[in-house]
Amino acid sequence: MGYLFDGWHPETRFLFDMHPEMLHGRIKTLMDTDYVIVVNQTVSDTAHGVRYEPDGDPIKVICSVEGRQNQAGMFANSGQEDIPQDQGGLTEITPIQIIAREWPGDIHSQVWYDGDMYDTIGSPVERKHGTDRSRHWEIRAEIRRRDVPEPAVPEGSRTWGM
Repeated sequence: MGYLFDGWHPETRFLFDMHPEMLHGRIKTLMDTDYVIVVNQTVSDTAHGVRYEPDGDPIKVICSVEGRQNQAGMFANSGQEDIPQDQGGLTEITPIQIIAREWPGDIHSQVWYDGDMYDTIGSPVERKHGTDRSRHWEIRAEIRRRDVPEPAVPEGSRTWGM
């Protein structure tokens, strides 16, 4: 029987042990293809309504982002509710789905992906089915603002999902 590597014997090592696609001892998977920046927020009630304020430093999360480019945009949010209020009418919502091994955020988190800012929709859902390699979080988000510069992640901070 021929082997992919010279001198490779099945009882000594696995096929991908020294492959460049390995990521910290495991094979790079579809959950390692993208990254998002997460900013957690606290909610405070004021006399003028609810305010969201950043809570802590921005966090980098290695994940997979599934865009909905082939899906028709939904017109659901009133432009009068958007800030800045420079135009009225309905705005188009572009949803994305994030799949990550770890998730530091919650229902109030803001997410930056590919130069756009997104708000999370609903609570993050932990999917525990299958093996340890397939356990993950699913997060849905919708675009809030286009072309918003992502916040800087502090040097040396932990990257989630690695």
